[in-house]
Amino acid sequence: MRAEFKTEDTFSPLFGSLQRFLAERPDAKKSVFALIDKREIAALARTSLIEGVEETLSKLSRNARLSLVTMQGRKASEEILRKFGLTRFLPIRFSREDSLERSHQLKMAMSRLKAKRDEVLFVGDRLNDVRSAAEVGVAVALISPRTESEIRPEYQFGGIKEFRRYFLDEGDQ
Repeated sequence: MRAEFKTEDTFSPLFGSLQRFLAERPDAKKSVFALIDKREIAALARTSLIEGVEETLSKLSRNARLSLVTMQGRKASEEILRKFGLTRFLPIRFSREDSLERSHQLKMAMSRLKAKRDEVLFVGDRLNDVRSAAEVGVAVALISPRTESEIRPEYQFGGIKEFRRYFLDEGDQ
């Protein structure tokens, strides 16, 4: 992207840098997203589903309304959901095309779901997800082996299996 747009920006972290770059050059949004989409689409062939995700989403969707918020592009995220048969579990989806701010994506999802803050559990895998959940005022479950952080989520799990055991396997709470 640096060569394409003749900039010294390191684009790291990517989405924070993109926000700043696109604020200065909004005309570049379509081209920037096209470059990222190309990489994401190329990577689809190498993707695999984490064991337990389909079962977890299936159980969650029985008693909860689910939404996907992602910084991936719409095209790549839709293809991943189709590839792994997960589309039915996540009927409401927001991608970077909707917003480059995770907290704004969360607010859009809550609005579409007509969900109140105390009814939401945001499940993420990055510290930015924890920050965004705090900004919006919703509980967050972080699924990441990372334990050192200045930000503490309400729940933290090393993997999807631990999350499922805690929230779903004990009597399907």
